[in-house]
Amino acid sequence: MKVRDVMAAEVVSCRRDWKMPEVIRLLVKHGLHGVPVVDEKERLVGILSELDIIHRAFPDYVYSDSALLKELSRADIFKLRNLDMLTVSSFMTKSVCTVAPEDDLLEAARVMVEQRLNRLPVVEDKQVVGILSRHDVLAGMLKLITNSLG
Repeated sequence: MKVRDVMAAEVVSCRRDWKMPEVIRLLVKHGLHGVPVVDEKERLVGILSELDIIHRAFPDYVYSDSALLKELSRADIFKLRNLDMLTVSSFMTKSVCTVAPEDDLLEAARVMVEQRLNRLPVVEDKQVVGILSRHDVLAGMLKLITNSLG
């Protein structure tokens, strides 16, 4: 089974010059946990996740793996109010692991597990043509199981 067989072909993306409230609205509106960041030619330049936003907006709130939160201080509230002055480029991850539509799904799943990734942009000719999520991988696994039984 190939990545193209299960990937989401409709991609919601953002640009690196977008202000943070704009991309946060996009994530909330579409119920997304992350989006690819593309340039004016729709080429992949990064990826932005909820965790990127939370971690970079409030680095003092993340303690090792426990992600322990404390009460917001006045300085933290000020940071929140000033997010509208910051752009995606200062929050996004620039080094992005990708897959191609013709890649083997199980190999893509291995990469996701090894790199602890929730999603992989699917890229062809430098263009984002889809997104492969963990949910998509599970759907593919179910298809494989169903096809082998019947």
